[in-house]
Amino acid sequence: MQCENDVRDMSEIFRFLRLEEHVAPILRGSVWITTLESCRQQEGERRDENEGRLIHNIGHFTVDSSDPASIEAYQQTGIFTAQPGITDVSFSNVTFDGGISNAYILCLTEHYRPDFMEAGFGRFCIRVRNPMQVFLRITRRMAMIHEVRDAIIGRVRYEGREVTDYETRNVPPPLLKPIDGYTHQQEIRMVWIVGRQSYPLKPFPLECPEAATYFQEVPTAYSSTPPFMRRP
Repeated sequence: MQCENDVRDMSEIFRFLRLEEHVAPILRGSVWITTLESCRQQEGERRDENEGRLIHNIGHFTVDSSDPASIEAYQQTGIFTAQPGITDVSFSNVTFDGGISNAYILCLTEHYRPDFMEAGFGRFCIRVRNPMQVFLRITRRMAMIHEVRDAIIGRVRYEGREVTDYETRNVPPPLLKPIDGYTHQQEIRMVWIVGRQSYPLKPFPLECPEAATYFQEVPTAYSSTPPFMRRP
């Protein structure tokens, strides 16, 4: 399990929803989990064809096991693990995809900014208190139905996904996004990498009633029912 970028200390984050009918299910702990592949195929602002990928472009690159920088960059390509004593392995004009093919994912945002989130994420909003506890509870539920090989929570870093030669990105690929067009989203992501026996992965509602106590509707101009009258 990985916790990136000081998310552990956050007191609250937000989940925006497109439709008002999606509010009641999450308030009772039915959490819609999507996939990286679904994000790649979405229409509009949220579409990102390279979700979860890390593209490593090598012009010319020589591996030397005595050089930590070259070993780190080399292992990031995912080719194989460099062993002690390697001194003369070179690559030229090669591109590697060092990311992951698919994973389950829950996308949230660090700040309550409906003016920025309405078009791409939705008009209705849920406050998620104590994100780490929510993450732990959802992860336990996920592990009941899938072999969870890794679970990640963290801020998305808007640094781009392409690196060259000895350049590295010290962050899991699902937490990387391009700089242009996405930084206003200020995403927080929960990611679950599961065993191949679960493939093909499809979005689904994960029933996690023990997380419901951390969810609270935030009123917006579009809410037809006052939150205190909402029935889960």
